[in-house]
Amino acid sequence: MNKNKKSFIAIIPARENSKEIKNKNLILIGGHPLISYSITAAKKSKFIKDVFVSTDGKNIAKVARKYGAKVVIRPKKLAKDKSQIEDSIPYTIKHIKKLFNQKCENIVLMQPTSPQRSTNDLDNAIRKFIKDKADSLFSCTEQDLCIWEKKNSKIIPTNFNPYKRKNRQDKNKNYIENGSIYVTKKKIYDIYKN
Repeated sequence: MNKNKKSFIAIIPARENSKEIKNKNLILIGGHPLISYSITAAKKSKFIKDVFVSTDGKNIAKVARKYGAKVVIRPKKLAKDKSQIEDSIPYTIKHIKKLFNQKCENIVLMQPTSPQRSTNDLDNAIRKFIKDKADSLFSCTEQDLCIWEKKNSKIIPTNFNPYKRKNRQDKNKNYIENGSIYVTKKKIYDIYKN
């Protein structure tokens, strides 16, 4: 067996009270709750040993268990509107060890708001992570947009000069994190908390 096989755990953070769309992680899409797509993709992975949902919600926990995930209930202080996902990861890892006696070498963070992410996408990302001997990896989308930002009462360009616009093929490539897949070594996360 490949030494890297099954040395990854998936963590799916899912707050109960999402601000913009009420109970978004439980909304049915194609007859299944949004969160189920992330759980199912991770469970079919060739590399992911276990799938953990980190949540503050009883209903999310119930659905997560139904689809085969293990659950870590996090405190409400780690699930507020201003809470960062990064803040909940150390708590989740600590409780994975405490509740499930599971060691964690590599983390695959999957936001449930990416239901089209497939098992193949996950496995390809993990293969790349292993092949490149990376310490971290994230999924992204190439973009060539002209981006403007509001500062005070003005709108200003952030990534181009509007007076010297380049053709698309002449622009530097820019990438946007798409929030679908993040992979990191636990020891790297321990150092940088990111």
